[in-house]
Amino acid sequence: MTPEPIADLFYAVYPEFADKVDPDVVNATGRRVYILYAVLRNGATEELKIAACMATAHYLARSSTVMSEGEIGGGDRGVVTNASVGNVSVGMQQKPVKDMFEDFFASTPYGQEFLAWLATVGGISYVN
Repeated sequence: MTPEPIADLFYAVYPEFADKVDPDVVNATGRRVYILYAVLRNGATEELKIAACMATAHYLARSSTVMSEGEIGGGDRGVVTNASVGNVSVGMQQKPVKDMFEDFFASTPYGQEFLAWLATVGGISYVN
């Protein structure tokens, strides 16, 4: 089953992407998300479509094209533990994560939202 295009719903949920990402790119990324994450495959319900938008936003925020357009949802990789002003020095403590999957999604607010949703539905199966 080929998933329906999600660009219209995606832009309604995440309008910050509307001027930065072409609908064809949104739909292609959405198709990839549906292929990678089995929990989203029968995306017939509104909940699954919104979850697919969360994951799509995460992938788009992590892409170099979108990031170079102005850091949509990126950059937060931990908690500042120390800072200096003269000669600039910043220390970061990494976010506590269980595995690389969680680390990947924890790297943007959209991925964190997707992880929170996954916790409510009991996990995920993903294709290697």
